[in-house]
Parts: sequence; C-alpha cells; structure tokens
Amino acid sequence: MKGTLVLSGFLMLTCISWAQHADVNKQQQQMQQTAMAMGGLVVGKPAPAFEFADANGKKYALKDFKGKVVYLDAWASWCGPCRQQFPAAKTLEEKYKGKDIVFLAVSIDANEAAWRKCLTDFLPAGIQLLAKGDNGKFATAYNLTTIPRYILIDKKGMVVSADAKRPSMGVETDLDALLVK
Repeated sequence: MKGTLVLSGFLMLTCISWAQHADVNKQQQQMQQTAMAMGGLVVGKPAPAFEFADANGKKYALKDFKGKVVYLDAWASWCGPCRQQFPAAKTLEEKYKGKDIVFLAVSIDANEAAWRKCLTDFLPAGIQLLAKGDNGKFATAYNLTTIPRYILIDKKGMVVSADAKRPSMGVETDLDALLVK
C-alpha cells in the first residue's frame, strides 16, 4: 500500500511537471508569435536593419557585415553590468581576431557626452555605435527590455540567438559553431 502511494505521488508530480513544461512551451511560442507580429527580433529571421555612427562620425549599417558573424552588444554608459562585460569582450575580440566575426556594440544612451566619456574611460571592445536620434526604434526592433543584451547574427544576417550568452559566460562554443557554417 505504501509503495503504491509513493508511486502514485511520483506519477502525479511527473504529470504536473509535464503540464508545466507544456505551458512554458506554449508561452514561448506565444511570445515568439507576438514578436513576429510586432516585426521584432525573431530567431531564424533577418536581423532588423540599422545604421548608426561611431565616435568619429563614420556610419556603419548592419548590412555592411554580411558574410561575417555578428556578435551584437546592446548597452548604455549608465549600465554597470554592461561595463562589467568590457574586459571579457576585449579578451573575446582578441581571441577571434582575423576570423569572420565582428564585435558590434550599439549604445542606447540618450546622453552622447556620457557615451563618449565611457568610451574614453573604459575603452570597450568592438565597433562602438550610438543609436542617436532614433527615438527608441533600435530598442523596439531588438526587443530590448533589459541590458546588457547580446544578439548573435549569422553570416547571412539571420538572428541565431536573440539573447546570446554574455562574453564572460562562455559564448565561444556558439561563436565557433557559427564560424564553421
């Protein structure tokens, strides 16, 4: 009798676990459909286009990097966790120097002077751009609800990961897999 109760309890917990898992999958599918309906960032779809200038005024567009893997960092000067990733990002950029990968960072700072000061003080890795004057279009297109946010884009310009690992969290495996494709 006791064994039957234990087995019944186990089976009930297993069923609840599967039901919760199904609910999570359903929620993920609904979120993906909502993002698609909004024209936002969707894995397997083209990354939303943008064009911004660096600190010297040189303009860069995402399409300039077709044929390369893009590791996109969305950040801001006032974001402590963003700045904490700078050393790991520099190490990562050095490791992949000469490979078909570009480290592209877009700051959503509203204060250009603060962005420039951060570039001078911290010397972050990659091509540094400011989403100046876009009225939040970049943040909306890339579904930025938190930063730092890393996005992986393949050589064809398709989103591979809308929430990629941070430089300090072992993203190398993902980058290596994209470089061989």
